[in-house]
Amino acid sequence: MDKESNLAFIDGQNLHLGTTQNGWKIDHKKFRIYLKDKYHVDEAYYFLGYVSEEQQSLYKNLQRSGFIGGARRREPAHRSCRS
Repeated sequence: MDKESNLAFIDGQNLHLGTTQNGWKIDHKKFRIYLKDKYHVDEAYYFLGYVSEEQQSLYKNLQRSGFIGGARRREPAHRSCRS
């Protein structure tokens, strides 16, 4: 029998809000290991919204923990006025 292989798609904003509202803190490395061991997740995609320069450490920590990051790293669009 072939080994089961799964993908995980994680909404980082909802995970963060859901855990912090309950006073929990996520250890991303342990969470990634849990997904691999319990659910046979080979690829875990962790989606974030806009990541500012000040928040780059979170993005790098997720990558070090084994997540594939999905984040917008550009500055928010500015409106231009045309005459």
